[in-house]
Amino acid sequence: MIADHYLQVRTDLETALIRLLRLGADLHRSPGSLETLHALLIDIRQPLLFVVVGEVKAGKSSLLNALFGREFAKTGVLPATDRVCIFRYGEVEKTVDVSPQLIERFLPIDFLRDF
Repeated sequence: MIADHYLQVRTDLETALIRLLRLGADLHRSPGSLETLHALLIDIRQPLLFVVVGEVKAGKSSLLNALFGREFAKTGVLPATDRVCIFRYGEVEKTVDVSPQLIERFLPIDFLRDF
């Protein structure tokens, strides 16, 4: 599943950055270089923003469901993605209308905790 692969790559990159930061400190590299590495280390843990854009009924939800190996984006005869939808982890499934153009879907799917 793409989520598992992403999380593994992110963990590998985080480990590499930690080692590089330690090595840079041991070799007394410039504070600017160490700050850059530290900023990258912080940024790598930020949530991934994954965007799918397309016409109504073009298959956006089906694409997301296929990529993540489970059905969390609703599909059907009527348009389901006529607004921007942000998926987040939540203990219970719920949809929050943020604005006329934006909704947040909270789903109890473990891999969403890491995004």
